[in-house]
Amino acid sequence: MSAKPMSLFLFCALCLLGCGVETTLTRTGPKQPARPENCTFEMLTSPPNGGYVELGTLDLTSGATTNLGEFRTGIRPQVCRAGGDAALAIVNGYGIYIKATVLKRVEDAAPANAVSGAPRLPPTQPPPASGCQFDTQCKGDRVCVQGACVDPSAKK
Repeated sequence: MSAKPMSLFLFCALCLLGCGVETTLTRTGPKQPARPENCTFEMLTSPPNGGYVELGTLDLTSGATTNLGEFRTGIRPQVCRAGGDAALAIVNGYGIYIKATVLKRVEDAAPANAVSGAPRLPPTQPPPASGCQFDTQCKGDRVCVQGACVDPSAKK
């Protein structure tokens, strides 16, 4: 490869890396009101024991990183728009964050300052003894249904 095409290739690669994280949200749970644009949320690297409901999954379309802080900053707008309180980071076999599950905390009692009559999520079921809890724990296009990964057509 000559110097000119090589420098063009490197320029394009650097431009793509500098564009930041871009994501696509796929809703898998109840729709929630958006939170403020720069909301705070928990960044999880392993599934929680309960107390959350899945709102959706974020797939990175560009800006993959091995830095959890950069990943968190990049997905913040989508997590906040989805109404999430937490995000479960999914890493591939190369240590690159490629996906996240957006979660909403479920409380048994409404906080003292909650608006009366505001919509609330029902308490979640206890996690299954084995199997999956979230769609992102299933391979390929499979989805989690009652603790088992199944083909999407079997979900109905």
